[in-house]
Amino acid sequence: MVFFIVILRIYAYYRFNRVSHESFAGEYWQNIFLFMAFLSGIFWGLSAFLIFPAGSVELIAIIILVIASLSAATTVCHSSVRYGPTVWVGPAMSLYGVRLLLDGGQYGYTAAFMVFLYMASILDGLVKSPFTPSPQPSPPRGRGG
Repeated sequence: MVFFIVILRIYAYYRFNRVSHESFAGEYWQNIFLFMAFLSGIFWGLSAFLIFPAGSVELIAIIILVIASLSAATTVCHSSVRYGPTVWVGPAMSLYGVRLLLDGGQYGYTAAFMVFLYMASILDGLVKSPFTPSPQPSPPRGRGG
């Protein structure tokens, strides 16, 4: 599934590279990027159901740490497009939280709470960040003034 997203992104990159030297519709390419980021988040989140090691607290903690790290990295590498990190972090972290809730028990509920709390803090930071791109680009400024 992740390989499918990689192939889609490479294909989109080559398509964009052909038109990037001319005038192009930015919203179209932004929507493609957001859609692929959303798909990627869903696919990573589905790993909670496909490879989740039920009953192994140590492996669960390592997998959650990996997904949390990917979420933090995504806030940087997808930040050039408004809501870019959000459409990845939301599905990926939500599906892990749901999987932990389904696992149940004291550890499952506690870890799910921590996953949702972490996701909420990342999403809150993205919305309130002064470095998040605005929906409308700023007008260009002249040199020296």
